[in-house]
Amino acid sequence: MRKNTLVRRIAATAAAVTMLGAAMVAVPTSAQAAVTCSYGNVCFYYYKNLAGAARSYSASDKSMYDERFNRGGTSAAGYGVRVENHSSSVYNRTGQRVLMFKNRGCYENNEYALAIPHGAAGNFADTDYPGYDNNIASVKIGSGRCINR
Repeated sequence: MRKNTLVRRIAATAAAVTMLGAAMVAVPTSAQAAVTCSYGNVCFYYYKNLAGAARSYSASDKSMYDERFNRGGTSAAGYGVRVENHSSSVYNRTGQRVLMFKNRGCYENNEYALAIPHGAAGNFADTDYPGYDNNIASVKIGSGRCINR
């Protein structure tokens, strides 16, 4: 009787782990991304799943308006396009929490719009961070000041 109970518990645990794994969104790591994101940076990508041209930031920026996707070569989708309101995925490798805002100036009605912990990668268009696809205008890394770069 004890053996059957143990077998059923192991089977139930295995099924739960399998379902949890299937529910997680598969976003490639920096090593799998077309353009790698170096440690110490938060990288924004033109397409979801860390694809297309990229832009990396190692410091806060209160206006992404004057920034362009500049990594991945001129043939990469989105290369040269303004980063503000054109990012579809993100990878945080800063070692700190990153706050992203829909407005310039690192504010969102006195609250941050979206917080991404170190090591997190995700898509703005999917369930990872819904409502933020092509809708990020400024970024704050850690507790530092948010200035225009």
